[in-house]
Amino acid sequence: MLPRSLSSSVARGSAAVLLRRGFCLAAATAIPFDTYLFVKNLKSKGFTNKEADAILTVTRTAVSEMNTTRAPLYTAKTDHLELRTDLTQKVLRSTMNFEIAHRHMREVIERDFSNLKNDIRMTEQLDLDKVRYELMKVEREFLLQKKTDEETLNSLHIANEKLEKRILQYAVAFTGTLCLTLARVAAFF
Repeated sequence: MLPRSLSSSVARGSAAVLLRRGFCLAAATAIPFDTYLFVKNLKSKGFTNKEADAILTVTRTAVSEMNTTRAPLYTAKTDHLELRTDLTQKVLRSTMNFEIAHRHMREVIERDFSNLKNDIRMTEQLDLDKVRYELMKVEREFLLQKKTDEETLNSLHIANEKLEKRILQYAVAFTGTLCLTLARVAAFF
């Protein structure tokens, strides 16, 4: 068993070694454990020397197991810096990958938007062409109807002129016949 002053100096010495190796002091400081005082307390509580030594052995084993399981939890500053560098590089890589993916997605969206605009323009052009075609078709039909109406109107004018001419001829003939008849009748009287 170690005397009290020796166990605390060993703890301080191990802390100094840990600091020199680059370990964090706060995490590596062991709980001070005075084995002599522990055995003395056990004896004062009524344990025999053999029982106190057995309990001390079990306690020492448990503490050493606890320290060995805690030891892998501590990292050296160089390991910490290396992990930090790796993590920073991974974050940078993932950020760059995200930016590349974002740029690619933006390009795809812009290309799709451009294609959509072109499709809309083509659809509008097709619709406009259809409307123009329909207008030309209606215009042709209108011109054809107008031509037919003009021909009908011209034929009506011609027929009307012929009818007027005939009526005039009949009126002249009737008037002439009436005048001749009146002249003959007047010649008899």
